[in-house]
Order: sequence, then C-alpha cells, then structure tokens
Amino acid sequence: WQSSNHNSVLVLSNLFDREGQAVGGLGSGELAWHSDQSYQPMPATGSFLHGVEIPIGAGCTEFANLRLAHAALPDALKQRAEGKQGRFSYVKRASAYDGKQPSAEELAKMAPDVLHDLVNSHPVTGEASLYLDPGTTVGVAGMAAEQGVALLDELAERATQPAFVYRNHWQPGDVVMWDNGVVLHRRDEIPADRPRLMKRTTVRLPADRHIVPQGRLA
Repeated sequence: WQSSNHNSVLVLSNLFDREGQAVGGLGSGELAWHSDQSYQPMPATGSFLHGVEIPIGAGCTEFANLRLAHAALPDALKQRAEGKQGRFSYVKRASAYDGKQPSAEELAKMAPDVLHDLVNSHPVTGEASLYLDPGTTVGVAGMAAEQGVALLDELAERATQPAFVYRNHWQPGDVVMWDNGVVLHRRDEIPADRPRLMKRTTVRLPADRHIVPQGRLA
C-alpha cells in the first residue's frame, strides 16, 4: 500500500493496474468502526486522508467522538470501564480486509496482541475519553471472555450513537484529519465499478499535549 513516491504515504484504492494487481489497499468493502494502528503499543496520534478520485455519493466515512461518548455514559458504566484494559488484536483486524491475508499464526507473530486502557485522560485539559476499536478488540484483561466482550459491545454501541457521529460525504480534493486517541471511524462499502483513490498519512505528536495510548504486549 505504500506510495512509490513517498514512504510515509499509503494509497487506499479499489483500482487495479494493467497486470491486474491492486493499486493500494482496503479495496471496496465496508470497514467497521476502528482506530488506526490501535493494535500497536504506541499507535499514531492522528491521520490525514486526502480524496484524490472520489465516487460521489458512495464510500462515505463516519467519525465518532469518544470524548463526548464518555461524558454521556451512565456513572455505573463509567466505573465499569475505568481502569480496564482492552485486548487489541491485529489478527481480528486483518480478517476483515479484502484480498488474501497471511495465516493467523503469521499475523500474530508480525503484530502480537496489545493491551490499552479503555479510558484515557487528556494531559492538558484532564478530560476523559474512551479508547475503543470494535474491529480489533477481542476482550478485556482480567475479565471472563463473555463479560469482557459484553462490556466492549456496550461501550461501542453507546459511542457510535448518531448524537456522537459526523458523516463525511467526500468530494474530490477533500482532506480530513482526525485524532486517533479520541475518535473512531468507519467506511461505507464502495461499488466495485466506482473508482476510488485516497492517500493517507499518519502523525505522531507529543504525549504531554495529546492522548497517546501507551500499550503493552498482552
């Protein structure tokens, strides 16, 4: 997926070259709610996405504000989430990608599961925010499997209510940036016959001014 012109740019596309090879990654399928690089011990702080070729009216991207979602949680649910760590699995994330993927064993070696706090506080404002990734989390450390999944599902359901979601209808040339520490995003499915090409880059910002999840290997 890496751009041939710049190694910090990823190409996301459903196009193919003359030899039938994919131009970029993530194809046309729907992408579930997720946060970029959450399966890494120190995910990127933010992402920039540039719409180069856009199928108008298709492939919209939605963003969910996890700070507002946390503020609106019932006190009992806040207490259940506080101090808990989610288990983030690249094996689960990759299973949703288009095209052939390495085996689960190979993926686990490439990117072992990590644990991240489900609630973080902003280092400047002190405001709390959820840190979720329904497309990647598989459980909660210290909780029985069913209980952990139930907690994650409840938090994700509340966090992605319409009141906390912005829907971006892409136009050619749009550039959208977001904070991975406090935002989830997802993408609608794209008709395979509607060309789409995006360019994405990520940034890493200082932890004394931004929420930067500090994970550890599970």
